[in-house]
Amino acid sequence: TWEQINYHPDYKPPGVNYLAILRPFASGSTADAYVNSQTFSVVGGVNYEMSAYLGRAYSPDVYMMVVWLDASGGIISTARTTGAVGGFGPTLASYTRVFANVLAPANAASAFGRLAMGPQSGQDYNMLFAMLPYFGVATGPQQTQPSPWSPSGVGTLIHGGVLKTNTVTADR
Repeated sequence: TWEQINYHPDYKPPGVNYLAILRPFASGSTADAYVNSQTFSVVGGVNYEMSAYLGRAYSPDVYMMVVWLDASGGIISTARTTGAVGGFGPTLASYTRVFANVLAPANAASAFGRLAMGPQSGQDYNMLFAMLPYFGVATGPQQTQPSPWSPSGVGTLIHGGVLKTNTVTADR
């Protein structure tokens, strides 16, 4: 069970939109709970980076995941961020920026992102806070840190034959 709430504004860092998801009232869930993005196109055999600022309350585990799909929409595999995520607070520094450099399977044609939290930890509720998610082409398999975050379509990036949409303009 999910509830949409306008959670306490003191937990929202200024200048960013965020998602706060509450799994309420002792549902006793032993399964992960998640929300998925829309499906987007990918190129098989290419490294991608994914990141988001995450926080948690009474949830033992929160993470970001990519689910790889083949041309017919069947699930091939998944990859997820790892590492401990801290709490939450009034500034972006209160949250943990999770990151993963992931290789798309050779037969991947599309994917979708997933924000998730693990089973309840004996509390009446648990919460996931997420903001500034990012998924894009990595600089290669050696990339170990996330790229600086920017809104979609800001800046120019040409990498490995990929040109970021709406980043080049000309008057003639």
